[in-house]
Amino acid sequence: MAKAALQCKAYARSMMNFERQVVALRERNTPASSRELTPHYERLHEIYAHLDEPDGMEGISMLILSPSLEHKIRQHESTGQWTAAQSCWEVRLQQSPDNLEFHLGLLRCLRNLGHYGSCFVHVFSVQVSSMRTLSDTLRTHVRGVLVRNPDWESALAGFQAESAWMMGAWDDLQQITANNELTSPYIMKARVLLAMRAGNANDVASALSNARAILGAPITAAGAKGYRQSYDALLDLHMIHEMELIYDAVSATVPRSQSRREAMNSLGTSLAARFDATLPNFRVRQAVLSMRRTAFALRSEAGHTHDSPSLTFVTQS
Repeated sequence: MAKAALQCKAYARSMMNFERQVVALRERNTPASSRELTPHYERLHEIYAHLDEPDGMEGISMLILSPSLEHKIRQHESTGQWTAAQSCWEVRLQQSPDNLEFHLGLLRCLRNLGHYGSCFVHVFSVQVSSMRTLSDTLRTHVRGVLVRNPDWESALAGFQAESAWMMGAWDDLQQITANNELTSPYIMKARVLLAMRAGNANDVASALSNARAILGAPITAAGAKGYRQSYDALLDLHMIHEMELIYDAVSATVPRSQSRREAMNSLGTSLAARFDATLPNFRVRQAVLSMRRTAFALRSEAGHTHDSPSLTFVTQS
């Protein structure tokens, strides 16, 4: 039951069953360092990582005398030690250079360290001007991997798309999203950004509709009781809606009229309330703030401005 629940991503149910096993073994006076208990501790550590419970991970780590490399990676990622996690993934890649999961792990570290790339095609606004100092590590790594394994294109397309829009490489982003078979969340968000950058209202409406239809599918599949399992899909829809709010507000005519200022103040209040409704962890809120900065920079690049003081919060992480 514990293993089946873990495979189904029912982490709370899996944790309950593993804890029952641990209690049963302890009642039989099984030593804490025995081979029977250690695998259960490892699984509990993995479950705590999925549940975003760093305190639980720290506690269970005290019971594991010889942590595995996977254990160390989970520990580093949960506490935001991305440089240490990157080193561990590099060790794993040295052992298995053709393992896709290990490459994805390394790319996650590079993304969280901000190594999107330094290839700028367009001039960005003040909010993202500091990104010019970033290295080209992530984009270079993806390109190198695809040369050796071209069949991994669909799995790595999301990292390609995110690095392209963060760096303003819109021509590259257009090429990445040209494949209509790619429907990952990052690809759908990239298509919405491209439509908003072009400024055609019909294209924007079509891109938003398609994104919502595809990103909302996991919610329907999960059913009424699958909130936790479908939270990532909800978060994607949350960001799509905020992109639309920002686009509508910043694209308004009469830039310095009283009505525009009121609209921008209302937008700032709405975004602040939406931010408070998200899970209070780094992974979720960093993604929301990053997408907001991209949306504001996108419209600023097109010649629009926003000078409302209430928007300072939503453009800074």
